[in-house]
Amino acid sequence: LVGLRLVEERKSETHRTGENTSSTENWIEANGRLFIEDAFLSPVIPASLGAGETFETRFAVPAPRLGPPTAHLGEAIVAWALDVRWDVAMGDDAFVATYLPVAQHPDLIRAGVAGLGGKALLDAVDVEGATISVTTPLPAAAGSMIEIGAAWPGAPGGPARIELHRRTNAPNGVEGIVAVAATDSDALRAGSARALLEVPADAPPSFDGADLEVEYVVRVLVDRRFQPDSAVERPVAIA
Repeated sequence: LVGLRLVEERKSETHRTGENTSSTENWIEANGRLFIEDAFLSPVIPASLGAGETFETRFAVPAPRLGPPTAHLGEAIVAWALDVRWDVAMGDDAFVATYLPVAQHPDLIRAGVAGLGGKALLDAVDVEGATISVTTPLPAAAGSMIEIGAAWPGAPGGPARIELHRRTNAPNGVEGIVAVAATDSDALRAGSARALLEVPADAPPSFDGADLEVEYVVRVLVDRRFQPDSAVERPVAIA
């Protein structure tokens, strides 16, 4: 059982082309490594097969208890495979492999493994004088709708919006707004602001593993004219 971590990284190199001139080359490099290689010696695989001969057996291997789950972040990938290898004496080893999707059990998030639980699973979270609530069940599934309520008695005046952000620590990762709904500061102050945000069907789950992290937050923002925006946020778990 092997787990692959593949990430994109921005690279650059500057070359001096003359006494006072230089050129810079920029590129994106994809670097991968196996973060898990678990070997299982049962069942016994035949050491050799004749031409046209086949071998078939049933077996089970333990799933990775703490993941991380299969995930495609765009700028990074976590993938799993089952790999059968033959040690060929004095030659190149032979192998066959098949892709194996691994899902993350919601109980891992509920148990707070790797910091994924806690406030990310609460119905309501108080933050800096505001309350942001999620009235739909958590963790939310990719492709589902999240219903948000917000009460911010001290919200400044101005246009407002409620956003779902995805954050990652991948080298090329950037904070992305994956869903947004408009509201207004009057509704925030009255505690009647509501939003229905769609989690993209291809959204990776919240996870922490293989030196990669993905987290989501609900952010309530007021756009103040000619002044810095004001915002409060809470974490939310995606399964």
